[in-house]
Amino acid sequence: MEGRFAAYEVLGRHTGVRATLDAPVVESLGEGMDNWASVDAYCWRVAGPAWLEGRVDDGTIERWARSEDRWWRRAALVSVLGMVGAVRVHLRSRRREMGIRAALGADPRVLKRMIIGEAFRIGAVGVGLGLWGATFVVGVLGPPGVDVFNALLFLAVAVLFLGSAVGAAWPGARLAATAEPRSVIDG
Repeated sequence: MEGRFAAYEVLGRHTGVRATLDAPVVESLGEGMDNWASVDAYCWRVAGPAWLEGRVDDGTIERWARSEDRWWRRAALVSVLGMVGAVRVHLRSRRREMGIRAALGADPRVLKRMIIGEAFRIGAVGVGLGLWGATFVVGVLGPPGVDVFNALLFLAVAVLFLGSAVGAAWPGARLAATAEPRSVIDG
């Protein structure tokens, strides 16, 4: 187990290697997961970022969610959380930019709205593509008689994921609105 965990950590930190992993390789790296720690490390360091970067498609994550194997079902859920974590990392990387804007006199409320708006737009694109992909997959691959479009389910999924995107951005937005510009710029 420790070897698998270490491999996921190395892959997660080595973006050059991680960027070369395609969907079949990403999925093969998860084969044989049999505990919480390995699933979480796999999703946070490998599958979630690969999904965010477009190397794993929505259909793969949906297939994991419907798997008979409970560890793959958990992987689908934790990959979503890994994606949210990647959004938070992106926001932290923009902290210096926000400090510079604040030093130049930007209104803290404007900075907060800017960050929340960006997270909402990114989340909306992801939700739109995900729902379109789900409709396509169910329509093409689903069993006969299954309703392709369920408005209530789609609304619930959209609210959940948009809420997750905004929730992930909220701490960074609050920080940008309250941080002293000098402390952010100086690091």
